[in-house]
Amino acid sequence: MKALIVDDEVIIRNGLSQVIPWQELGFELLTPCQSAEEAMKIIAEEKPELVLTDIRMNGVDGLTLAGYIRECSPLTETIVYTGYDDFNYAQQAIRHGVSDYLLKTTRPDDIVRAALKARERIESRRMEQAEHVKREGSYRDQLLRRWLSGQLSVEESKHAAKLLIHETNLSSNSSMDHAKGYYEVAVVKVEGWGCKEASLLLFAVSNMLRDSIRCAVLRNDDQLIVIRYEASQSWVNEWERLIFMMEQQLKCRLFAGIGRATSLVEGVYHSAAGAAKAISYHVIAAKQRTMRIEEAETRTGLPLLRHAEDENGLIQLLKSGNASELRCWISNFVDRLTSHPQATPQSLQSYVSSLFIGLQRWMERMAEDASDSTHESTWQMAMIGNAEWMNREQWERELYTTLQHVMQRYIHLVSSTSQSVILKAKQYIREHADGTLTLKRVADFVHVHPHHLSERFKAETGMNYIEFVTMVRIERACELLQNTELMVSEIARIVGYEDVKYFAQLFKRYMKCTPSDYRVKA
Repeated sequence: MKALIVDDEVIIRNGLSQVIPWQELGFELLTPCQSAEEAMKIIAEEKPELVLTDIRMNGVDGLTLAGYIRECSPLTETIVYTGYDDFNYAQQAIRHGVSDYLLKTTRPDDIVRAALKARERIESRRMEQAEHVKREGSYRDQLLRRWLSGQLSVEESKHAAKLLIHETNLSSNSSMDHAKGYYEVAVVKVEGWGCKEASLLLFAVSNMLRDSIRCAVLRNDDQLIVIRYEASQSWVNEWERLIFMMEQQLKCRLFAGIGRATSLVEGVYHSAAGAAKAISYHVIAAKQRTMRIEEAETRTGLPLLRHAEDENGLIQLLKSGNASELRCWISNFVDRLTSHPQATPQSLQSYVSSLFIGLQRWMERMAEDASDSTHESTWQMAMIGNAEWMNREQWERELYTTLQHVMQRYIHLVSSTSQSVILKAKQYIREHADGTLTLKRVADFVHVHPHHLSERFKAETGMNYIEFVTMVRIERACELLQNTELMVSEIARIVGYEDVKYFAQLFKRYMKCTPSDYRVKA
């Protein structure tokens, strides 16, 4: 707290400065003033919490100064002291808002007690103000949440708009009729300062938004929900410019999902729903700073045309055991998916989940081929990160962690099995189950004679080589029917059957339905 002494007598000024232990009382003593005129300038700049002033001084008197303090700095406590015990002075002092009236004959202890009482009143007012601000802030946040969630009536929404936006944003356009303007909700994702300073960054962005546009801002975890008001719809490209400016100044990363503009205060709820959907595109629209709901709703989702190719390529990479190549593959894979013009967060997640289901089936087949129940796959879908709520770095890291775990399990499975010849033969068959596959090719791959491989295959698996190949081809056909839009004739050729009718007969024998019926059911 700051204290200021005002007196035209140097002896009094020095005496009060030195005799009273201002620092022990909790006050920082400013340079004393020799006139009210000089004091007025200091008070306007410093806003001291306590002013101790004489009444009779050359020029402006102490009572006039007290009146000035009441107007300029109403929270300042004013104590006057005088050499005249005049009731008329005391009455005037009270009218000018003076909190205490002392005589110059008063002992230093009485001045100390008066200063302490003044400090108590100051601290009490501060606590009341802090509590009031806290209550008001809580009320405003609660009102804003109810407005955004559509819980307010039309009249209540108008009251919320007036209180939260129009009365707290007094710009040059404040006199404009806000009933004719437009409201738009944006959800702003804020990143870049690390976990420890995340709250400070949110505070800084929130303040910059309030200084730059007419809006109400609500903090929601690591995001800000902004209700923006404009008199016209001419600000379509303003969010990009505004976010770029804040990123440059704060050295951070921002992304805004923006709902539809509405001229109705009760329409804020629908704009908020659109903004919540648009913000989920922050991974997909990584090279943009904004995503409007109008753009998001035009997207139809990722096609599955390359799904089989991605699955086969990833399996080969996992078998190589090269972790650095895996990381590079993930980055390129995410790049390709997120840059697709029709990509949506849901289709992105579905595409990757479907890919991982294929990997999980592959791991389960590996465990079965190893004929060892201890190698049964324990990998669960819960390990896949959600692209809708993570940023790109987090999502890629989650994908890498999961796939590296699969890679390690594969290496462990292959290295620990005692049936490596048959296991490798099964793997080769699964990967090359097309028209070029022959028993000799498989035998050459595992370095044994074809006859020996055929006998050992039957002995260790309980089925002959042809039966296993047919089963693998039908399994592969099922995957293609489920995950691609290829014609049945094309799928038949891919899995090694030029005769479509023969393929259909085999498929029905194994699956108890035709390929077309299987696709419909899948």
